[in-house]
Amino acid sequence: MGLLDYVKPVPTWSGRELKAFMADAEPGTYHLIDVRRPKEYERGHLPGARLLPLGELADRSGELDRAKPVVTYCAAGVRSRAAAAVLIRAGFQNVHSLSGGVNAWGGHVAKGTPEAGMTILPPSLEPEQALAVLWTLEEGSRSFYAEMADALGGLHGTETFRELAESEEAHKDLLLDIYRDVMGRPADDDFPESALQERIDEPVMEGGLRVSKALEWTRYQSLQEALELSMAIEVNAYDLHLRMARAAKDEGARAAFRLLATAEKDHLRRVTEHLDEFIASATPL
Repeated sequence: MGLLDYVKPVPTWSGRELKAFMADAEPGTYHLIDVRRPKEYERGHLPGARLLPLGELADRSGELDRAKPVVTYCAAGVRSRAAAAVLIRAGFQNVHSLSGGVNAWGGHVAKGTPEAGMTILPPSLEPEQALAVLWTLEEGSRSFYAEMADALGGLHGTETFRELAESEEAHKDLLLDIYRDVMGRPADDDFPESALQERIDEPVMEGGLRVSKALEWTRYQSLQEALELSMAIEVNAYDLHLRMARAAKDEGARAAFRLLATAEKDHLRRVTEHLDEFIASATPL
């Protein structure tokens, strides 16, 4: 089983499909969740939408009725895919992300947003393979953040991406510590490829998003949009590590995964702060 076999697509609806659904559905029978930042919500949101920022969703999903359909949306569809993935992993059965975000709803479709799925690690997965998947995703994130820092070349945001890259390197080391504790031996020189039984030709991040594709996309986007993508990466990593902590049978592994989740949450906080700065300085629509 290869790395991308653990990635499942996130269900999406077009703006037309969502409008048709809302036209037929009774108010209160579904959740329409705006996962943007409060300032974005204040400037305009879809009718009946509830604000539940992406960075808070993993901790607040219990506020939503699992029996109701859920639709998530953001500005262009990047953050809402991550939100849908969090909810599906939390056990919600009927979840869709609005493809293209509010831009698609208004008639203008944001094109070229990275297509990311969600990483699912089944309970039956052997610990060695699970750790190999997680290590590979951390390396993918590290590579993305390092490339972003280099591309910015000292401009605003460079330090944020550099710090994120350094932290992901530390996370890789922590995962190797977990591997040694769980497996009773250090990882071999061919890890993680030996565990995955797959040659990794290019870095892959959470949701099966190839780093090369993400970097190509960010070349034509603003720093704000790059931060939105980073937020989606960190939310997925935070949620995934929380679930690994709950599922781990070894107390040492549980503690280490909780530490990783806490670190990812701190990353998310820093990215959110920078994103809020950009949103606050933007000209209202």
